[in-house]
Amino acid sequence: MAKITFHGGAGTVTGANYLFETDSCKIVVDCGLNQGFKYAEALNYQPFKYNPAEVKYVFITHSHIDHIGRLPKLYKDGFRGTVYMSASAADLAAVALPDNMNQIQQEAHADGHEPLFGPEDLAGIMSLVKGVHYDTPIDLGTGITATLHDAGHILGSSIIEIDWQEKGETKRLFFSGDLGNPPTPLLRPTEFVHDADYVLVESAYGDRVHEQREERKQRLKDVVTSTIKKNGTLMIPSFATERTQEILFELEELIKTGAIPRIPMYVDSPLAIKLTAVY
Repeated sequence: MAKITFHGGAGTVTGANYLFETDSCKIVVDCGLNQGFKYAEALNYQPFKYNPAEVKYVFITHSHIDHIGRLPKLYKDGFRGTVYMSASAADLAAVALPDNMNQIQQEAHADGHEPLFGPEDLAGIMSLVKGVHYDTPIDLGTGITATLHDAGHILGSSIIEIDWQEKGETKRLFFSGDLGNPPTPLLRPTEFVHDADYVLVESAYGDRVHEQREERKQRLKDVVTSTIKKNGTLMIPSFATERTQEILFELEELIKTGAIPRIPMYVDSPLAIKLTAVY
């Protein structure tokens, strides 16, 4: 009999971490850092409530730190299985995790305690990462297969499908991860999946309706145009992954179409620059 337990990403937005178990296999989906609230750091340092050494596989829905940030700690605590994620997510994680480690080490030094993990743990977990393609079943043995589908959230984001045998029947579970908000300029639309027995859905923005893309573009154009007319400087705070690249793309499109003049633009984030190179 299969079961799922929640070890993060429930009761709060961050720290996604789910354990899927059958009689023969333990699979973790996502292993994220808790962020953005008073007790987040204390939660990150707590032991996992399952034995990482008993986990055979980890599947990653996407490479935001609240979904991958504790992977090196999982290795530190004994995990030696295989980490599956899309090839693009693996490329992003190879940039994002070292940057995250540097921040964790600086904070630990300032607070006078040991860091959550070290360089050897980061190198160890990255040696276990295997980048895979969408819609290609992965045989995990004992009648279990897993398949990644395009979630359309950020580059390389995935919906994780797990199929297994239970009482002579095939059962199917989908972990949504964060889902996209199509249409977006750099991604394909979220892939629609079918024939589920169980669906685990993340819903960070499930309480709102976003404006249409054309409205977003017009608002950006209006702000840029207004700033230029005032001979001003426009500063845009942005996530290093996906948001920065989207904004750069949209600004370039506005220039190409003549909607705004070619003006100096700067990305003031070493991490965002490295991630843009991956894009």
